[in-house]
Amino acid sequence: MKKYLQVYPILLSELFPFYFYKIDNDKQVNTL
Repeated sequence: MKKYLQVYPILLSELFPFYFYKIDNDKQVNTL
């Protein structure tokens, strides 16, 4: 469990920027 808690924030930091980048791209596509 401790190992999982150490790895999880790393996974989040990897996934969240990509997720928000996708949202930004969708917004740009919608405004165009």
